[in-house]
Amino acid sequence: MKQFLPRLTVALALASGVLSATLSSAAATATAPYPIGTASSSDPSGYTLPSPSALPGYTQSYATAFNSSTLPAGWQVYTGKPGGDPGAQFAASQVTLSGGLLHLTASQDATQNPTGAGNWVTG
Repeated sequence: MKQFLPRLTVALALASGVLSATLSSAAATATAPYPIGTASSSDPSGYTLPSPSALPGYTQSYATAFNSSTLPAGWQVYTGKPGGDPGAQFAASQVTLSGGLLHLTASQDATQNPTGAGNWVTG
């Protein structure tokens, strides 16, 4: 699970139109096999959205910004156990918005997930 979380974070960040600001511009450009947009100090991620046709063969169908302390229209937080994994647990406490970014975290919490393997809870 520890190896999966960073990939999940990057995938969610890319899906929402942001990329973690911890990547430097040079490092991101040199290692990212996908378009990441243009460096921008006014964007919370440090980059603008790539153009809708920036990745050959694909078109952008959805992009959103998290510019408030509440989720945008059409988004909701799920709290409970997913149908396919009775040991998993989702909790609203693992979902936060700040600085124009959506933060999904995971932690071990036996009070929120007493029956799951390792007691992991995520957003």
